[in-house]
Amino acid sequence: MKNKNKLFTLLLVCLIAFGGCSRPVSDTPPVDENPSPSAEENQQQDAPDDKPSAEDSSEQNNEPKEDDDKGTQSKDDDETDKDNQDEISAQSSQGCYKIFDSGFEITVSDPFNVTYDELANNMTITMASDPSCRGYIFYDSSEQSMNQLEQTVKQMEDAYKSDPTINDMQKYVDDKQENGLFSFTFTYSAGAVEGSPAGFYFIHYQKADKGVISANLFTERSSNSDDIMKLIDSIQLATENAEEYGK
Repeated sequence: MKNKNKLFTLLLVCLIAFGGCSRPVSDTPPVDENPSPSAEENQQQDAPDDKPSAEDSSEQNNEPKEDDDKGTQSKDDDETDKDNQDEISAQSSQGCYKIFDSGFEITVSDPFNVTYDELANNMTITMASDPSCRGYIFYDSSEQSMNQLEQTVKQMEDAYKSDPTINDMQKYVDDKQENGLFSFTFTYSAGAVEGSPAGFYFIHYQKADKGVISANLFTERSSNSDDIMKLIDSIQLATENAEEYGK
């Protein structure tokens, strides 16, 4: 009897031991037919792509292209300026010319050139060696030309007295011309003010039979003064040497 009890006890212990080591079927995890990517694969997908995108490549390609465009535009601007200068040079000339139908002439020689500005209806004086030097010659044959001349002369004298930037104002009057004609020439230097650069100014008025000639010249170099005064002094009654000038 004792032996049976021992055997029964031993069997019970074995059953308990097996029960503790085994797992029910319901506790077994289901098999995943589509396993998730491994951690390494997730890291590869999350890691940034070092290869440039199509947009980045486009931007990188456009950077040197913008520089090229700027260089091309600058080159085109330079060529345009050169073409304009060449065109002006081709149209400019030197010689003795009539000042429109005023009955006077002007002799343009080195270092000056003259062109006709059809839009402004004036003779434009330039100097190839000094682009800052420029002059304009007009002829006003209107009935108000003399009144305008008197007002302009008075305004210039008043401006000289009230403007501290104007220095060394000089006025030259030639009132011994034939038929009661006369001329005024003003020269002065001035500092830069709004609308006017610093430099040397030359303003000449010549009374003609039926109007007034005005010549306005400017230069940044005082060394051009003698040449400008020579040009102004060449304005005189037209001679047979004067050529037609204008359109």
